[in-house]
Amino acid sequence: MSFVFNIIICFAAIAVAAWVFRSVGRKLMGNEHLFRDMQFGVAFGYVLGFVVVIWLGWAYSKSLNSDAAIANKFFFLGAAVNGFIMFSIAAWLFRLFGQCVGTVSTRKLFREMPLTASFGVLIILVYAVLAIFAFWIAPYGQDEILKGVAANIIPGGDPLLGGDPDFPLGTDQIGRDIMSRLIFGAQNTVGIAFATTLLAFFIGGSLGFFAAVVGGWTDQILSRGMDVLMAIPSLIFALLLMTIASVWASRLGIPLTVFMVVIIAVIDSTRVFRLARAVGQNIVVMDYIEAAKLRGEGMWYVVFKEILPNATAPLLAEFGLRFCFVFLTIAALSFLGVGIQPPLDDWGTMVLDSAAFINYAQACFRFRFCPSADHEKDDRDDTLQDKIHELAISVYERGIAECPTIESIWVSYLRRLIYVIEQTQRQIDEFSKDDDEMIRENESLRNHQQQLETSLHRQLTDASNVVDRSIRNC
Repeated sequence: MSFVFNIIICFAAIAVAAWVFRSVGRKLMGNEHLFRDMQFGVAFGYVLGFVVVIWLGWAYSKSLNSDAAIANKFFFLGAAVNGFIMFSIAAWLFRLFGQCVGTVSTRKLFREMPLTASFGVLIILVYAVLAIFAFWIAPYGQDEILKGVAANIIPGGDPLLGGDPDFPLGTDQIGRDIMSRLIFGAQNTVGIAFATTLLAFFIGGSLGFFAAVVGGWTDQILSRGMDVLMAIPSLIFALLLMTIASVWASRLGIPLTVFMVVIIAVIDSTRVFRLARAVGQNIVVMDYIEAAKLRGEGMWYVVFKEILPNATAPLLAEFGLRFCFVFLTIAALSFLGVGIQPPLDDWGTMVLDSAAFINYAQACFRFRFCPSADHEKDDRDDTLQDKIHELAISVYERGIAECPTIESIWVSYLRRLIYVIEQTQRQIDEFSKDDDEMIRENESLRNHQQQLETSLHRQLTDASNVVDRSIRNC
């Protein structure tokens, strides 16, 4: 309730500030229409936006704090602000480049283009370059298992965090470069989604224009058939068909990816059919269509030479939307294991491979787990950070010295364990903030605190046992 009450108080304060802002503006600016005709909701929006900007500035300054405990709380917000600034500058430079280079029409297009549109064009070009030149851009092959390279190298390239400068995004569970897999994933996922969308538009657009031109029973049969397909949830229907196709793919010797392209194209063509039919029905009543029929032009000439050129604008807008949905469908099927198959890489499969680590991931980029050569232990109390650091040193010295291949094991396991330890310690700290007398009087709270402390002790010693077992099996 306190959180809800605080939110209500904040909005009430903003409302009062908005009323004061509008009243003062009217008195200072006189009959200036900006404040004279300003609605209260508009004034409230101005004040709310100002408050949000102030809060973002405060939070961004916290992300630059030298204290890792404070900076980690605002790490992602700071990264988002840095990314927004960087992408805005890149979009502005790209638009400036387009205004100076190219034909007269393209330069005029870039001069009239808003910054958001130039950013979208830039992203599309980056995707296209990655997809087309993946074999030359990626440092390693998409299915290349690197010999002599540890698996599960931590991203970031910092050796003190278990990273490697040669692998800025780390390696996966079997020692493949993740950055190379991301690049080839763009080639496979984006390329296959583009081809699937083209096929869906060819099927749906042709049938939609044909139904609009012919009409009658043909239109009714095609329309009702498309309605039946649209009534079935697309992802579930695609998953069912892909499960059946996985049996036929091995028997016919046809890659399962080919079946996936055809299935998704057919399912998604139903949406394109409805749009093409609606646009086509508005065009077939035009005089130039009647003139083409009187000249004796055939059906497909009318469809592709007369109707299609006049329906390009809505179809292109729908193509962009359909491409996004097809992209997500392919990634979802790959995540479920029936989409793009190895050795081809795609982003859905990469998410599936890394899904086991989601529960253990933690944004602790400023905290160094591995020992450094010039490490000097401070004479501080035995805090949680000291315990974790000593545990890392112990694991490193015993594990690496006796079994060099254990490095990837202890780094991955230790990161998971540290997350559990810090979550437990955070709960204990929450108890310590409460009134001691209340904890003493509440037996359940006291027992829970003791259980947390026992769990913390057990977790701190658990890593050593794991390392001992790994060394014996090395």
